[in-house]
Amino acid sequence: MDTFVARSLEDGAAVFRDADTLLLYFPLLHLVPDLADSGDFSAAARDAGRDVRAHSRAVMKAMSSADAPPLKKITSADLVALDDFVGEHPVKIDLVYAQPQHPDNMFKSGIYKKDAKMWAHTSFAPIVLRAAAICYAQQKWLFELKDCLRPVEAQAAMMESDIVKANPHWIQEPNRLLSPPGKGGHPRGMAIDIVLVNENGEEIDMGTRFDYLSPDRNNNPAARNYTGFSAEILSHRRLLEDCMMQAAKEAGRELLPLPQEWWDFRFPYAYSNLYEPVSDKALPPDMRMMD
Repeated sequence: MDTFVARSLEDGAAVFRDADTLLLYFPLLHLVPDLADSGDFSAAARDAGRDVRAHSRAVMKAMSSADAPPLKKITSADLVALDDFVGEHPVKIDLVYAQPQHPDNMFKSGIYKKDAKMWAHTSFAPIVLRAAAICYAQQKWLFELKDCLRPVEAQAAMMESDIVKANPHWIQEPNRLLSPPGKGGHPRGMAIDIVLVNENGEEIDMGTRFDYLSPDRNNNPAARNYTGFSAEILSHRRLLEDCMMQAAKEAGRELLPLPQEWWDFRFPYAYSNLYEPVSDKALPPDMRMMD
């Protein structure tokens, strides 16, 4: 494990655990009578009734009032270009949305500029690099990284694309496939899309292509719980997930494999939502991803 990965994993682990543990218990505040009967929380409790899920949302809404701490700002110093680790680590960069003609670019336009780099939060990048090393040690396969930081302007451009407008179920709850601008791990550099390739650059069969969004909301072959593929394909998916989860565990961090997409891994929302999303316009000119 190189110095960057080792140091970053070690430095962030304790802070992440504390923040995530604290937020984990917010939805359980309805179990504390004194708190539920006071101030904003009593109003939340009355509105939510006995529905636990609705009640949790109400409590979280109360917690996000003016008294809540402000969101943390992600600065340029908090981001690292994953491109800089190619050659030193078993990773390749294939920034799909910077290539209008890329077969996996479903938007058929350049969401990013052609020379854009792939940025990741400094707390997230070491997990990806460590997971790639684990995978290579086991199978001699590399991580091909497709997307990480996705500024809010890029999210907005995706939402306005013809293909998304033609598939409104992609942005409908509860199994939404595209986040609205500012939401999720991507606009914070805390989510990444990964495929596996062999040393010849040939993709490992995962059942679907990266960014496969099903036209049928009730049948999603890209979902992690989909079992309609061969045992070999399902084992490839498990390998990718196991490598990412092992790297996160070594770092003392929680990681969320997105249920709807086998290629997507991110920090839990309880953590990423502590940070402001990144606007491309706020980045230094040499770091901007869009024209």
